Amino acid sequence: MLVVVNGSVELAQHLTAEGFEVTTDFGQPIDALVHVPDLAAAATREFAELDDAAWDVRGEAVLRDALHACQSAYTRARTHAGYRRPGARRRCATARCGDGRDRRDNPGRRRRGDAMSRLRSVIITGAGAGVGRGIAFACADAGMAVVVASPRDNGAETVALIEGRGGQARWVACDVTKRDDIDRAVASVDDLDAFVHNAASRRSSEAGRLEDVDDEAWDAHASVSLRGAFYAAQAALPKLRASHGRFVLLTSAAGMEASPTRPAYSIIKGALRGLGKSLAREWGPLGVSVAMVSPLAATDAMDEAMRADPTLEARLTSRIPLQRFGDPAADIGRVVAFLCSDAASYITGQTVVVDGGRFMGL
Repeated sequence: MLVVVNGSVELAQHLTAEGFEVTTDFGQPIDALVHVPDLAAAATREFAELDDAAWDVRGEAVLRDALHACQSAYTRARTHAGYRRPGARRRCATARCGDGRDRRDNPGRRRRGDAMSRLRSVIITGAGAGVGRGIAFACADAGMAVVVASPRDNGAETVALIEGRGGQARWVACDVTKRDDIDRAVASVDDLDAFVHNAASRRSSEAGRLEDVDDEAWDAHASVSLRGAFYAAQAALPKLRASHGRFVLLTSAAGMEASPTRPAYSIIKGALRGLGKSLAREWGPLGVSVAMVSPLAATDAMDEAMRADPTLEARLTSRIPLQRFGDPAADIGRVVAFLCSDAASYITGQTVVVDGGRFMGL
């Protein structure tokens, strides 16, 4: 058996002693790949002390190197095994949100003044549309002052809709791939009780294979979801520590169960869970809790597709025990609002799956 060992001389020597044929050459057909990430620089340091260079070495670079190693090995293994490319797969749905008024229940009519209303302010990234807008509606309905952080002026539209519902909100132009923008969003509030990182790449729904993920596609996913979370955590910590606040990350079932058609998205969403758990351990003694949410919600694109094909909704929802897609505000947003509240003060390091029962094994 020919094995490529990438990143560990000691492991290569051990496998050779065990009778394996070992190489570091990706240029020939191989039977197995062992990739050992370079963690030599990963000395113990608190998250708040990490700079961009250290993040690159210990965070994104480790994932990127693994991606490149897998791509190289996969190409050779496919040639070796006579691999034949499978047919195209259907793309998945993600989230949408219109005016936040759910047909079944308008959260704006709920009684205010419960535990959630004790929080003074929450910043929500990617709240210009979709699930982020739904979260903003739910938090405002719970009595929170919402900062809508989005790169485009649809954030102002979200604010107008919240104000029309009797809530308090303001828009801060924020590109989460830029540290200065996130710093400015955090500086826009005197006190910060919760930070919700919901922003995701506009390429999240693109289907493809791991071997076809180029650096541009990788950066599009990593810079918004993962690096954005890194910037947000460092910027928000001082104020969250002062308020004993909450930090919430939006992940996905793809980060736990994986997706055969969206490998980069799956990798990044899985990494977000790891980041959230690490923060929960580091920040717990500081009184700051961290939670992750994995939602399954409707999208505008899906609504259009279902109008064009009346049988589509039944076929897709047949795999969901509750037989419907989640509403961004009523179903997903309320859960996030709860996690941002004092009522969730004893929840940290956990991923809450809000998907109507679709993925019960997570």
